[in-house]
Amino acid sequence: MAINIEKVRAQYEKAVGKQPFSRGLDWNELSLEEDYVFDIEPERWRAMLVAYDCYSGITGQSHNDWYGPEYSDPSAEFSREAFLVFAKELGLTYREAFAVWAKVEWWEIRTNLTFFKDEQETGASANRDEA
Repeated sequence: MAINIEKVRAQYEKAVGKQPFSRGLDWNELSLEEDYVFDIEPERWRAMLVAYDCYSGITGQSHNDWYGPEYSDPSAEFSREAFLVFAKELGLTYREAFAVWAKVEWWEIRTNLTFFKDEQETGASANRDEA
């Protein structure tokens, strides 16, 4: 099954209008530091966030409104490169797509959802505040 980008685009545009903007430290929120580090324009964050959420659901990485059979393609590759192409189809720039991917990726590292090969649950990332 291939992703029907036209159908996704119509739903995406509706979802962007409904997505609230919020500041914070969660994966779907934007902090002032992330504005700076990832060069994210706050007025573009909603579109960027919805594109990531959409891609994550379509590829079966998360259960959200994009997970239904009319949108999903679990055989689709979940990778940064594939996301950049997908997000470009929705109107994001490659820079914006890369920024939202990197922001979410580093949020997963900060919150210990992602570990590196040389770390354990009680390893470096879990104890970084003790240093």
